[in-house]
Amino acid sequence: MVLSREQYEYNVDDTLDAARQAVGEVRLGLKHLFEYLACVRYVDVNNLKKLDAHLESLKNMNTPQDYAELKLSQSSVCNPSDFSQ
Repeated sequence: MVLSREQYEYNVDDTLDAARQAVGEVRLGLKHLFEYLACVRYVDVNNLKKLDAHLESLKNMNTPQDYAELKLSQSSVCNPSDFSQ
């Protein structure tokens, strides 16, 4: 299955608003963010593995060091052209 550009983009403003609302209600876990978003598309892990066999595109970041390590890791970058037709 190939996704069109519109199918994998997300609205930054909607996501930021949802994050602010979740934080304002002290619902701090990432899983709670999805409760505040109107349109969430869940992707089956097997479909994701077709693009990212080792699930390197999903990383947990809790510290500035985690972020720095992620920035240095080229294997964790998903190329948007992988989604185009």
